[in-house]
Amino acid sequence: MVESVNGFLIVRKTLENTETYGSVFRVADKVYCGMERMHLYDAIEDYYEKKLPSDIHRILETENNESNDNLFMYYIKNYTDAVKVLEYVNKKNDLNELITISSDLVSKENGAIEFDSAKIEWLGYDIIRFGVSSLILNGLFFKPGYFSKWVAVINSNGLFPNKDKVQGYVEDYLRCAKDGIVEPYDLTANKFDAVRIGRVL
Repeated sequence: MVESVNGFLIVRKTLENTETYGSVFRVADKVYCGMERMHLYDAIEDYYEKKLPSDIHRILETENNESNDNLFMYYIKNYTDAVKVLEYVNKKNDLNELITISSDLVSKENGAIEFDSAKIEWLGYDIIRFGVSSLILNGLFFKPGYFSKWVAVINSNGLFPNKDKVQGYVEDYLRCAKDGIVEPYDLTANKFDAVRIGRVL
């Protein structure tokens, strides 16, 4: 069987143990495993300084050129290329993993590709303001006291298991934003979406 996905990101397996303030990526027994984990963190500096092997540089350059759109959505569309970059960055520290994303908005703007469903472990849905942030990370995880009722709703990956309650969470987020508790992002329909996150096996 195949799944419709948008592409692939190389992200840190966890931010909890690799960041100075990593504790904010855990709430109770839930650890954030969404999309706002540093994509290409271990390659981007070398990319701009032109220190990468030519084949890796080409892949990142293609990604950078193709991501110059209204969503500022950076990802690698070719699976083989994504695996090649993952293998390169993990030679340094083995802290990264490959994820795939599926978003109705990204599909509408940039299309989708078919990918073998047997290679995907779906983690859940993140709520993404494209080009900016995850509303889950910057709401529930950064300000858990204001989103306490949602801790029991998200799964162990810190994501929503389905889209059913996403709108309710967004409404709570907007109320907190109005009160100056969280960032007041523009959440118009062409700027954010519930994005399905999958770990590529």
